[in-house]
Amino acid sequence: MTVVLDLDETLVCAYSRSKVPADLLYSNATSFEVSYVLGNGRMSDVVVFPRPGVQAFLESLATFAELIVFTAGHAGYAQPVIDMLDPDSRLFAAKLYRPETVRTHMQDYVKDLRRVGRCLSRTVLVDNDPFSGLLQPCNVVPANPFYGDPSDRQLMHNLLPFLRGLSVLSDTATAPREKSAFLPRFRAGLK
Repeated sequence: MTVVLDLDETLVCAYSRSKVPADLLYSNATSFEVSYVLGNGRMSDVVVFPRPGVQAFLESLATFAELIVFTAGHAGYAQPVIDMLDPDSRLFAAKLYRPETVRTHMQDYVKDLRRVGRCLSRTVLVDNDPFSGLLQPCNVVPANPFYGDPSDRQLMHNLLPFLRGLSVLSDTATAPREKSAFLPRFRAGLK
């Protein structure tokens, strides 16, 4: 199975240095800073908060799935963040950025999973924005948006078990009867 992972508000959240919420600023939340060049040539600095458990989640997920990052973010920002998540470049088989997204009549920055080049019946997109998977809605696994809550446990407690269950199915996109055994427990964890 191939698991395509969104970056912002799914695996991490980022705030410009001057706009970090006060509760996060004074919390024990892990963070790191990224500086990158904007399209206009100016520098931007952001503070990035990894979602709790993200390293363990990625390591565990990589034992039974191929991992790909697909972000609507620009490479200048996203690449350093991905490097922090995967410093040895061994977890992610591919990285796709904003230029690989498509515009539809309903939404900009849609992630067309055909661009990943994998079998769609064995590919899922984990994303906090349901419109990101507009072109292949049956392939989307929803994630609650992450804005820095240090008590968040969704990756390890909800998403990992659900994805492990999907990994044994022959068709992850069109097997609703098989998926249904996992959905009630998974959806309950999203609330």
